[in-house]
Amino acid sequence: MACVNYAKLKYLEKIIKMKAVFKIVENNNSYILIEDLANQLNTMSITNDAEDVIKYLTEKYNIQNKVIYYIDTDNRVDILEHDNFGNFTGFKPGYETIKEFLKS
Repeated sequence: MACVNYAKLKYLEKIIKMKAVFKIVENNNSYILIEDLANQLNTMSITNDAEDVIKYLTEKYNIQNKVIYYIDTDNRVDILEHDNFGNFTGFKPGYETIKEFLKS
């Protein structure tokens, strides 16, 4: 699991206006898995800040042709869809639990 660099995140938040806080759990050739920290830090959720989350991920990581999975505040693993150019295009249901995701 990755550590959250809050200073760097605050800096990027000012540029991108992102209100959600999350951590990168895994980043590989086919997907990025992020975990929503809204419940722990009393911030906006990934679901409610999806457009800016995708902009941030585009700015910091190569997300082209990658699936963006996120562990939401209810511990579901769903998908943030994007157009490969930094634009959020919708949500897609994923897995009911993290355990289900890990089995896939």
